Amino acid sequence: MADGAAPPPTMPDPGAWDLVAPRRIVFGAGRIAEAGGIVAALGAEAWLVTGGTSAARSGGLAALERTLHAAGLAWRTVATSAGEPTVAQVAAAFAALPAAGRDRACVVALGGGATIALAKALAALATDADPADPEAAVLDPRAGVG
Repeated sequence: MADGAAPPPTMPDPGAWDLVAPRRIVFGAGRIAEAGGIVAALGAEAWLVTGGTSAARSGGLAALERTLHAAGLAWRTVATSAGEPTVAQVAAAFAALPAAGRDRACVVALGGGATIALAKALAALATDADPADPEAAVLDPRAGVG
């Protein structure tokens, strides 16, 4: 390079893979009331990923729980974000996911960007990664989360 800087490192070839992006993104004030119906169409149980305490303090968590209950869904909080997720945090959250029901769960993020990032990583790993070695699963370039 002309300025003497080293060239950027090359990434390993991740091989062939597919990406299925969400077909529906819901925004707007009061739309949380629709969450139960949306989740019910996607899964039998909601796995919640929340941020610190703001979801509970704002009333958002209670509103989400009401709409999930009204839709007849079970739910559980599977992870709480604490800033931008690290490999170790994602691996720990992945390892703690329930073993049963991964194919029937819908991961729901309630929080800001870090919470959404953690939820996306867990959703990607939940059905396709081997939970026997959580850190290796997170770092696998095919998972796209490490």
